[in-house]
Parts: sequence; structure tokens; C-alpha cells
Amino acid sequence: MIYSYNNILDFKDIHKGKRAIICGTGPSLNNINFDLISPDENIIFACNQSVTALSRCDYFCLADNAIVIMPFFKYGIGIATKVIAMGNLLDLVGNCHDHDRERELTEMLENKVHVLPRGEGDRLVFDKCGPIIRGPHGNDIIHITSHFAYITGCKEIVLAGVDLTVDNGIYCNPTTYKKEVDWSGVAPVNNPQFLDASYNTWLKIQKSNSNIKFLDASPRGRLNEIFDSIPIESLYS
Repeated sequence: MIYSYNNILDFKDIHKGKRAIICGTGPSLNNINFDLISPDENIIFACNQSVTALSRCDYFCLADNAIVIMPFFKYGIGIATKVIAMGNLLDLVGNCHDHDRERELTEMLENKVHVLPRGEGDRLVFDKCGPIIRGPHGNDIIHITSHFAYITGCKEIVLAGVDLTVDNGIYCNPTTYKKEVDWSGVAPVNNPQFLDASYNTWLKIQKSNSNIKFLDASPRGRLNEIFDSIPIESLYS
């Protein structure tokens, strides 16, 4: 299955004035009752494994081929309005090695998947016209998706489940997916060095994008050191 790249301007300001909730994969994501979040005022961007703790999302975002071969990839497609693949990913279904699953995923992705280009170099300024930031070592799917949310015109970006610590576990529980998620043999487990690199990238993003309002909804997360915190209850309608 061959995908064409979308023009980033197709997404410019389409959610102007709404709030973006960017869902990371940290355990604190399970503290949020997404059923109480108004779909009229909030746009939910689910990154990677966070889809396993959600029953719906506006965007399922990925930038890593490891996600494509995970069993929960199909679940994420099913609960998302749109699937956003950012960067030079390989064919989204071509590595399945299972013709039946490949055919099923191809049908599910039709008219739902959008592939967006990413830039080169270490520039971390969020530009409304794109391309999506690439950045230095430590740049991950949450940073990338936050740029995409900014392009869509969201007035503020709430980071949920972005704990950047291993103190309370590594990943959120798959409460809606209800199946075990096993990363062994697929991708390295998040480690302190990786989390430190991500944290340092947030410091650089804050410095480069002082015009953007970031809020942290992870009470025990490290981003409270950088961004203002937002009580989870205030997200509810």
C-alpha cells in the first residue's frame, strides 16, 4: 500500500480556539476519565500506546515503525477519527507478514491515514506552516504531536500522561484495550537516560516557543518543573 504525503497546510487552524490534550503513555494517564471530557471543546491526540487507555480519540499519532507491528495498532485505528503518521515511516501495513491482517489494516486505514513530512536539523520552533519538527536526540512522539496540535490552531496544549519518570511504572494500563502490551523484542523500554533526553528537549521547546501555552496534567510528572500544572478536574465539562 502506497501513501502520499499530505500538505501540512490542510490542517492549519482547523481546530482554532480548541484545547489540545496530548496523551502520552505514562501511568498518570489512567487518572483521567476521558468520558467526562467534552469533545466539543477538546481535541484528543493519542500517541503510541496511550490508545490502549482510551475509548476514542480525534488523532492517533505515530512516528515509529515499531508501533505498526504492535497488536494494539489495529485498536488505535479503530478508535481514531484520523491516523497521523509523521516522518518517513515504512509502509504502514507492509511489514505485517500476514496477508489477512495486511488486507484488514489497509481497509481500516483507507481515507483515515494522513502522512505528514518532518523537517531536517535541530530546529525546534513550532512553525504553523510546517514541516513537523525533527530536532535533536531526545525528540519523541509527544514533542512532534505537540507541534502538530499547534498547527491545527489549538489555543493551549495540555500534556497528559507525560510523566518522564519510572517512579510509578513506565506505561499506562491498557484499560480499554484490555490486553497485555508486550514490548519485548520490539523496542527498548524507556530508561532514565531516554526520559532525561526528552525532558531536556522540552526545555529547549519552551525556550523556542514562548508564545505557546503548555500545561501539565501529570501531578507527579517532571514537567511541572517547566510548565504550569492544570488540575485534572478542570478538563471535565
